[in-house]
Amino acid sequence: MAAIPLLGFWACVAFGGYVELLYLGRVLAGLGAAGVFLLVPLYITEIAEDSIRGSLGSFFILFINMGTLVSFVVGSYLSYHITSYILMILPIVFLLCFIHFPETPQHLIRCNKLEAAECSLKYLRSFTTSPEHVEMLKSEMTTMINQVHPNGKDSSEDSSIKLADFAPFSTKKAILIGMVLVTLNQFSGCFALINYTANIFAESGSDLDPNVAAIIVGVIQIAGSYVSTLVVDRFQRKGLYVVTAFGSAIGLAAMGVHAYLKGSGYDVSAINWIPVASLSFVIFIASCGILPLTFVILSEILPQKLRSFGGSMCTTFLWVVSFIVIKYFPVMVEVLGMHGCMWTFAGCCTFGMFFNALFIPETRGKSIEEITLAMEGKSKN
Repeated sequence: MAAIPLLGFWACVAFGGYVELLYLGRVLAGLGAAGVFLLVPLYITEIAEDSIRGSLGSFFILFINMGTLVSFVVGSYLSYHITSYILMILPIVFLLCFIHFPETPQHLIRCNKLEAAECSLKYLRSFTTSPEHVEMLKSEMTTMINQVHPNGKDSSEDSSIKLADFAPFSTKKAILIGMVLVTLNQFSGCFALINYTANIFAESGSDLDPNVAAIIVGVIQIAGSYVSTLVVDRFQRKGLYVVTAFGSAIGLAAMGVHAYLKGSGYDVSAINWIPVASLSFVIFIASCGILPLTFVILSEILPQKLRSFGGSMCTTFLWVVSFIVIKYFPVMVEVLGMHGCMWTFAGCCTFGMFFNALFIPETRGKSIEEITLAMEGKSKN
């Protein structure tokens, strides 16, 4: 359903002759983007096998970045309306393809459609009628049923969300971790830097065309996101997050030092390459870890019953924080200076490094049941 408002957005952009229609399009774009950032990670988490869940989750950000690069390239060299017509094709293709995909087995189990859930799982795992596959299907179905209905209930009343569902400490912990993760995702400074790339390149003395600069950043994002898909299931999530948060902090601190020296009147002409190099490094290293891992970890740690609702809360909070950071970045620069902003972002990355190491359980290769037990401070027997 998220593709429908996105299709409406591009239609408003392509055919809108009034500012009110463009406002409507922006609202539709927000609805569509919110749906994408909430539903896609949840869908991936519920259909993926434990061994590849992280890699598939990282593909989400990879394709987001690929779409961003396509829009940069198309928008740089084609007219306003042609760009809209071309980008309108993407949600149409998505609708035509995704309509043939099955619902997740967990959702069907929640709706007490066990036969449909079994068919969905067969399709997703490519199970055949061989005795080995039949046994694997039976085992995984039993596990999923126990996850969705841990008390042995299968009624719709058991599936409805109640205030008491938020009472367990592990649930509060998961939602709080999710809120902190999405906040750190934005206060890593990456999205603010991406939105003000042209200004940063210009301040460094670069004479690159702003459109070319945006395309370069888009390519760097894709490279980092692709690396993430390769390493996220080979190394511990905690270690990958810590390393990439530390790397981002170093890059941001270097940008801050350059800005401070320049603002203090020092001759920095010999090191004017530092902002561009540091920006490129930060975007790359963050795209390898802290940016995609936010959505991977968030979709894994939320309780099964509250995954959609909790994900909605965290996604809404993400967009609120994103608006604040991007909208008021120029104000922050005015008050703190560019160096102060960079050091603030570096401090947030450092905080995220310690927060992840101390409070977030390792999820790589673990089943959703094992992750839930880890959030409760227990271990699977």
